[in-house]
Amino acid sequence: MIRTNFTQRVAGALAGLMMLGTPACGGSALNHRVDDFSMSGLDDAERAKVNQKQEASEQASRELQQAEKAFRQAEQEVDESERAVEQAKANLEVAEAEIDLAERKQDAQQPTDVAAAESEVADKEHELEVRKAKLALQKETLALRKAEREEAEEAHVVAQAELELAKLEATGGEGPEYDMNQADFEAQLAEARSKLAAAKRSRAEAQADVDEAKEELSEVTAG
Repeated sequence: MIRTNFTQRVAGALAGLMMLGTPACGGSALNHRVDDFSMSGLDDAERAKVNQKQEASEQASRELQQAEKAFRQAEQEVDESERAVEQAKANLEVAEAEIDLAERKQDAQQPTDVAAAESEVADKEHELEVRKAKLALQKETLALRKAEREEAEEAHVVAQAELELAKLEATGGEGPEYDMNQADFEAQLAEARSKLAAAKRSRAEAQADVDEAKEELSEVTAG
């Protein structure tokens, strides 16, 4: 059954082309799907065409599984980056407290100890700047991981849309109703690909921000 108004079926049953479930990664839901189709009763030429489309469907299914795996990996990296940001924030608070303590120690020292105390304050201030730069890098890294996850989600949807279109074409059909349904499936795929392209651009921008933050950290650390 096709989830538009297209109800044509070919008699019999074909194993292995069951409808895939909703994507676990939360990407855009598809509006047009093929639940099943069958191919018994087709002549050799028609069956060969269906088999070719089935192979395309199976390839799309494999790509879908790869996209799901990429998404799960991206989610794990997001979680790791979130924990890293929280740790960097805690380190920053410690550094700020240490600077305050060093400054108060400097005020309480004799003149002969001023130079050492000033050096300690300078060291702590430098450490603070380094930790601020590290925190900035962690935040940009977190944004990158989220962008990568979004890209993986949209890739997942593209793979699904490709699979559903291959299944639709494998059913065969003709006439205005079939043409309308095929146009719907093709438009669905085009929209999914457009969203994936936008996600790729966002991920590239996030990568540039990470690269810039790395350079800033390198400069602060060297200073």
